[in-house]
Amino acid sequence: MHLYKFLVISCGITWLIAPQISRSQTQAETNINTIQKDARQLIAEMNSAQQAYYIKSDRFTNDIKALAVNPTVIVANSYQFRVFLHPQRNAVMQAAIPVNNGYKSYIGLVRTHNFTVQNQKETTTLATLCESSEAKVQLPTWAIYKIPTNDTPACPPGFMVSTGGNQTISAIEKKSPQEQASSKMITMASEQAKFYPKNNRFKKDWEDIPSETNAYLYRSFIHPSGKITMAAAIAKDLSFKSYISLVHTLKPKGKKPNLATTHCISEQNQGILPKWSDIQFSEEKPATCPQGFEILTKK
Repeated sequence: MHLYKFLVISCGITWLIAPQISRSQTQAETNINTIQKDARQLIAEMNSAQQAYYIKSDRFTNDIKALAVNPTVIVANSYQFRVFLHPQRNAVMQAAIPVNNGYKSYIGLVRTHNFTVQNQKETTTLATLCESSEAKVQLPTWAIYKIPTNDTPACPPGFMVSTGGNQTISAIEKKSPQEQASSKMITMASEQAKFYPKNNRFKKDWEDIPSETNAYLYRSFIHPSGKITMAAAIAKDLSFKSYISLVHTLKPKGKKPNLATTHCISEQNQGILPKWSDIQFSEEKPATCPQGFEILTKK
């Protein structure tokens, strides 16, 4: 009889404790996810800071203070933040290294990227945010990371591209405001031409392009039909011209999407933004520049 009572009481105690353990585990997982999210965001901000630094100085920096990274106390207790320049100075790595296993590692990779527009060499910086495949302390070396020769984002072995961390549009190397505006429009159009075949739609968000500078307003629009997109650099200074880039679908060739790209410059120095009704396009041929604009270059 006494043994029977003991077993009943014991089962009751187990039943009461189990939910408490479950809640404790859930809370711990929530805390880890929050800290990881904050560490990842800090690396994304360091990537952007490196891109801004490159504009001003034509180089990357390994001075973490220049990147103004300010982790909270709880994140600082869980992660160490480091910056590593590539030996050739054409890339830089920001790293959030967990103090102990149980947290994912994060790295931000920023590199220069050269391309040619109208026989002139242009330079941008491309940034990628990577997270470790496993929750453990992990820091790759430059020896195992092969820098891409095109604009495709890539992470070193043991890491994968973090959602929302691929920053393919970046600040253009120091130029005149008009040169910067033209370069950004052409680069955005190029990105749309790469984005559409993979996603069957045009890209909506450009978090890494400023919406406004002292000289220009930058905007991106997608036609209600989803068949054409327009990037616009609208001059704020009446001594500058405005630019637009149009990318739209053509009749497909085989199974692959077929796209046309047209770049336009305003005929006069003015801030001008055409309406969709001003733009003539079809799936038969590339769009023409709307009234008030003339062709800049076409691909």
